[in-house]
Amino acid sequence: MARTEGTVVDASVPLLAVPMLSGGLGLWEGARTVLPHAALAPVALQPDGHGGIHCGFSALPEAIPERAGVLVFAPQVAYAARLIHLLELLEAKGVQGLRVRVITTVAASPGLKQLGERFGDLTLYTGCIDAELDGEGRILPGVGDAEGRLCGLNGSAFVG
Repeated sequence: MARTEGTVVDASVPLLAVPMLSGGLGLWEGARTVLPHAALAPVALQPDGHGGIHCGFSALPEAIPERAGVLVFAPQVAYAARLIHLLELLEAKGVQGLRVRVITTVAASPGLKQLGERFGDLTLYTGCIDAELDGEGRILPGVGDAEGRLCGLNGSAFVG
């Protein structure tokens, strides 16, 4: 209940929202009411089984306007391989540096280190930074399977 500083999103600047499927859609859902003019380009990335990343689906446009900003919605950043792959896809389209922002719920120090080494000028917003990963690459203490809960893939209501 006091004065604060903030940033106003200029609606005249094109904005592309890139949620990483499926959990990034939940983050985008929360953001879309304040970014109603943003275009939407979801992307699905999975490990390819050989140590790389496979792009299973991409709605990224062929060209992204020079003035456009890009907001990537990543559910969490544990190891940063999927996010780095997406940022490299954007970089190949000429989008990098101050034009890109990443929004995530939780990040782990190992993933942030990888991101910082590859993209030194990247701005990332997160609710929490946890120090480590367990043997299966899960963030500790983390928030559990937020993506599964968000998509209704676990619990008594699951119909699968």
